[in-house]
Amino acid sequence: MNRLAKWMMRLYPANWRARYGDELDALVSDAGADTRVVTDLLKGGIRMQFKAWSFPALALTLGILGAILGAGVGLLLPSQYTSRARLQVTSPVDESSLKSLIWQNQMQIFSRSGLSVIVQDPDVDLYADERKSTPLEWVLDEMKQNISFQFVPVPGDLGNRAVAFDIAFTYPDRLKAQEAVQQMVSMFRSDLESSTNQSSDGPDTGLLTVVDTASLPVEPIYPERPVTMLAGFLIGALIAWIWRMVQRTGFIARRFVPVALTFGLIGWVAIMVADYGWEIVPHRYRSNATVQLPQGTSPEQIAALEADALSSASLAAIIHDPRMDLYKDQWRTEPVQDVVQTMKQHLTVSPIAFQDRTFLTVSFVYYDRYKAQQTVWKILNMLMEADQRLYPSAGPPPESPKVQVSVLDEPSLPVSPVSPNRYRHAGLGCLGGVIAAAVIALLRRRWKPEAPASA
Repeated sequence: MNRLAKWMMRLYPANWRARYGDELDALVSDAGADTRVVTDLLKGGIRMQFKAWSFPALALTLGILGAILGAGVGLLLPSQYTSRARLQVTSPVDESSLKSLIWQNQMQIFSRSGLSVIVQDPDVDLYADERKSTPLEWVLDEMKQNISFQFVPVPGDLGNRAVAFDIAFTYPDRLKAQEAVQQMVSMFRSDLESSTNQSSDGPDTGLLTVVDTASLPVEPIYPERPVTMLAGFLIGALIAWIWRMVQRTGFIARRFVPVALTFGLIGWVAIMVADYGWEIVPHRYRSNATVQLPQGTSPEQIAALEADALSSASLAAIIHDPRMDLYKDQWRTEPVQDVVQTMKQHLTVSPIAFQDRTFLTVSFVYYDRYKAQQTVWKILNMLMEADQRLYPSAGPPPESPKVQVSVLDEPSLPVSPVSPNRYRHAGLGCLGGVIAAAVIALLRRRWKPEAPASA
């Protein structure tokens, strides 16, 4: 410990060591050094350094250290590359109908079933490491977040008979990012052009078309992580405040602000670990699915479908299904009608209109993510069965417009990464260092210089 104590004494300013260093060295050698002495020397050296440095020197030093740290973090983060392609679709129909047709294909291609084809294609082999350790649903949700689809102005003078749009995908491997976008372009071309060859003969059995199947939730929607973190911090700070009210003198009263921050951080970590380790607050998960209705579907038809498929008897059958066993604690003690009403509060069927198309989004919130997904599957089946009963022959589909798809920009091979922005990380690190210097300059006014040690 004596050797460690001598190292701690080197933290003191040179002029202070020149004046008192020999006395302090002799005192430590005679009395011996233990953990408490080493800790006191460390604290005293840091305080003396903070007192000795001027604010410009402190801000410059911490700013440089923060910039170096930020640049190091930026270098450690994996690079992300974005590949982009631009397509143009030309058709005799007007722009709004053309956009509706493109949007319909976009929802099918970027659905989980469409993306799973790209992810599991051996020629592309996206997210290979993630698929070995996480469910495919999680991987598809991550891929969706890295895909961008955006309508852009049409080059040239084609009136309102053409629509152009960009497809972009971000991935750590720039070659695979380009290959994935190439796959998406091929799927768009084949789907849009094949729509002109669809036969309009024969009845269309029903109105509903499943666009996106029931999702397996990845993260809970409740409790919200920021709220949980803030609650833990406030609880810790509240404990520190109550302690100060009870014990008005002592270390906590003298150093209330740093103690309250420390207690807040401890409460933050404790609540996070307890909640996500043991779920002290029951988590809730939301599963979603989307179905499409044909052009011209009236609100009365949608209401009839919902009333038939989502009746109290249908929901009660789902609740009492032994394979589902939903709300088991509630339905054993409460009337079935009350349990059904609870389920209806957690169930949402929302129509979404885009151009001349209508989509139905089905979502269900439950404490078990697997049961949430299974419930949405059952509701989808009930909607399809009700659709077959109510509209067994909805008539031939409308004539598909003749479209021509041309690729304006082939999928690009990314040259430089789009993420992380290492200059921004270095700048944020420098800013953080300057802010830390300002905080230290404010706090050190409360610190008094250490009294010189006497033999």
